[in-house]
Amino acid sequence: MKEALLNDNWWMKVDYVLAFTVPIYDVLKKTNTYMATLHFFEVRKVIFQHERKTEVEYSSFFEIVN
Repeated sequence: MKEALLNDNWWMKVDYVLAFTVPIYDVLKKTNTYMATLHFFEVRKVIFQHERKTEVEYSSFFEIVN
């Protein structure tokens, strides 16, 4: 456990997972409202930035999340 807590690579992975799951969580919290949301595009943006892809390229991971 100590090694995981001190491992920068592990924390980068945690940050990445949180970066695309927080917008999903926010959407789920707001589903009972009539407010328009753009969280779907935030999730896409985070994943594509992490994969260093442009908006016109294909991301298999994004398709799974979607």
